Amino acid sequence: MNRHGVRRLVIALVSVGLLALTVVWTTALAPAPRPDAAALNLAVHIARDHWESLSAGDFSDVGAAVTVIGRDGAVRLRAAPGGGAAPTAQAGEGAVDGDGAATGGADAGTPGAAAAGEATGPGANDAVELLARSAAERSLAAPVVVDGALVGMVVVDDRANAALRAGRTRLAAVASAALVAVLAPALATAALLHRRVVAPFRRLEAFAHRVARGDLDRALPMDRGNVFGAWSESFDLMRTELRAAREREQEARASKERLVADIGHDIRTPLATITATAELIRATTADAGQDERLALVIRQAHRIDSLVTDLVRTHGAEDPALALAPVELPAERLAPIITECDHRRLVDLAQLPDALVRLDPDRFAQVVGNVVTNSYKYAGTRIDATARVLPDEPFLELRLADHGPGAPEAELALLTRRGHRGPNAAGTPGQGLGLHTAADLMERMGGGLDLSLGDDGGLVVALLVPLA
Repeated sequence: MNRHGVRRLVIALVSVGLLALTVVWTTALAPAPRPDAAALNLAVHIARDHWESLSAGDFSDVGAAVTVIGRDGAVRLRAAPGGGAAPTAQAGEGAVDGDGAATGGADAGTPGAAAAGEATGPGANDAVELLARSAAERSLAAPVVVDGALVGMVVVDDRANAALRAGRTRLAAVASAALVAVLAPALATAALLHRRVVAPFRRLEAFAHRVARGDLDRALPMDRGNVFGAWSESFDLMRTELRAAREREQEARASKERLVADIGHDIRTPLATITATAELIRATTADAGQDERLALVIRQAHRIDSLVTDLVRTHGAEDPALALAPVELPAERLAPIITECDHRRLVDLAQLPDALVRLDPDRFAQVVGNVVTNSYKYAGTRIDATARVLPDEPFLELRLADHGPGAPEAELALLTRRGHRGPNAAGTPGQGLGLHTAADLMERMGGGLDLSLGDDGGLVVALLVPLA
């Protein structure tokens, strides 16, 4: 169960508990049912018929407590359910005799100490208090009329209402206690579950996210008091090992970068000597052929220097790839690039079509150099170079076809894979990188490289150069 599941469980438990408490106490505090109106009518008739000589026994058939109040507001009689006399009035009230009749108070039917209709004695106060309590307890009251004159009032008080309310209150209290007894352990269990399971799991989840982002410096807090205690220690050990491994990797990478920089420097030193010597010889020679060859040596030396610079720069980059700088140029400008890469003069270049292409000249020279050098090593024959603009496609196709043994057709798709060498490469130096690098550079310039076999079985390399 995750954090949201525990939260939903707690909310559900609290909601059920509150709903149950609301239902219980709404039932407990609901108004009591009103007394039977028939009992009230019977009490009124009895009071009217026996007004001059009221006694508690007269109301034995009513089945509820009856109180008779005179016109002056004094209580004349109190009858218990079943017709017995009600308890004696409290101090200050008129006494009730053995038959339930009130004594010591003004007579309800004749003028007494009170003025006409005024209630001034303690009995009157008791009557007012009785009426107020009867209204609160929803008891019934009705006037008593004798010979057309209002002589008093009868109040019927069914004490079952009070007993019912008390029973409901006790039931509500017991139900509330039972709900609390059920909910309290459930909430305590949910809190314990959250503290021992959910919270540690969330910490582990946050720790995993930090590790995934590369933050290996913040340790995971250890807490053996939860179910993930041992796991927490294992995860933190993993973090420690990952940090150590990353530090080793960074140290190895820094060492490799230093090595590449040192090798680059060591290559540039003799390269500078070769360039300077070739330039010196070229300046003193009068042979045109020798001058052309020396110029080629100088250009190739510059290319090597540029490649060493790219190697040192890209080796320490996050994405180690040779930088590209595509430009637009006429297709005829490809001819000197191809000629410069063919130092053995084996390329027979046909007329290039009139078109505008977009590529990086330096990287394209690297591509052609790799293809031509590959043909030198494995074929050593004439290389026919032809070009055409493909119909309905935005490419100029440059085909370089040699007349060597080629390669098995099943091997063609594998020759551009990094490190793969054909079956006829045994005994020939190489790393299986030339065609792979050429294909990668052509693809990054927006073109492509396809391999096929010529009619005589020689290897045909088609370079798809994007049109501008």
